[in-house]
Amino acid sequence: MKEEILRLLRSADGYISGQELCNRFGVSRTAVWKAINQLKEAGYEIEAQQNKGYKLMAAPDLMTEAEIKSLMLSLIHISEPTRQAEISYAVFCLKKKKERKKE
Repeated sequence: MKEEILRLLRSADGYISGQELCNRFGVSRTAVWKAINQLKEAGYEIEAQQNKGYKLMAAPDLMTEAEIKSLMLSLIHISEPTRQAEISYAVFCLKKKKERKKE
């Protein structure tokens, strides 16, 4: 669920309400809150506004497992050519991470 929430936050133009996330995943507000907190602990800057919801403000510099899974979920949903930049960026980031591990 955490990866899917990250994908939704990344693709949203504005805020996503906690209730919308609860309904989408069939979980409680507490479960959504815990997933959001796990993302924050992983380095994601997520703004929470009462009566608006959650909004992704910034992502960590390093690719986390959640980030990679979220990008992979996004790749599955790509159907228009304007999303090619996201694919290229994801591949670039994965290559860079692999190079860093070799050093």
